[in-house]
Parts: sequence; C-alpha cells; structure tokens
Amino acid sequence: MPQSIKEKVKALEKKNRLITENLVDAVWVVDADTLEYEYVTPSIQKISGYTAAELTGTTIFDRLTPESSTKARASLVEGLKAHQDGKPATKALELELEKKNGGTYWVEVRAKLAESPEGPPKIVGITRDITSQKKTEHQLER
Repeated sequence: MPQSIKEKVKALEKKNRLITENLVDAVWVVDADTLEYEYVTPSIQKISGYTAAELTGTTIFDRLTPESSTKARASLVEGLKAHQDGKPATKALELELEKKNGGTYWVEVRAKLAESPEGPPKIVGITRDITSQKKTEHQLER
C-alpha cells in the first residue's frame, strides 16, 4: 500500500534525526551577514562541550583563539571576494577553539558560501575534531 505524504515526511524526519544525532563531525549553517550560527548538529557537543542550542545565535568568532580568529577573518574576506567574483569559494582551515570546560581543541573546518532563497547567503560547513592529530604533530616536532 502506498505511503501517505505524512508518513513519508515522518520517515524522512526519523532518518534525518538518526543521521544528525550520530554524526562524528558537526555540520552547521551560519548567516553570512551576521556570522551567527543558525543551525548546528547535536554532534558539536562531543567536540566542544557546547550543545547546539548554546551555539545557535553566537558568532563564529566567539570561541576562536586570537590567532585562529585572525586566520578565519582573513579566509572569510578572501572567500567573500571570490564569491563576488563568481568563483567557487570552498575553504578548509585548521583552527583552535575554546572548549566549554576552558581547554582548547583543534578542528578542521570546511566551509562554502551558499546562496539562500530566503534571504542573505549562508556559510555552510563541517567541523572535524583534529586535536589528536595536532598533538601527534607537536610531539613529532619536538
């Protein structure tokens, strides 16, 4: 028997919840004008200690270390210029952020500027915890 639209939507919501609640990486959407998080997957809590709700409405710079903030700002300016010139603007950065517990952690961020039909462009990205790789790099450097 064919499924009703309501049943199909319910099934899609269930699959979406399964995926977003079990990701290893965090997926997010930021308003390109305000640079505030509009959406963050629940997986961010495993990485940062912050819940998605705690991060929604904060800016992408609120938890960056000063050095990483400078790097992110330069990359953002470069990406916005590329987008205005009609070039694809996907960026990958390694950044250090502050955890909720006061420590720091390293992430690889991959982000892209995307047009939004509802208003200003969005920055859509993925955050992957690379703290263990960075620790290994530092040990090898010593």
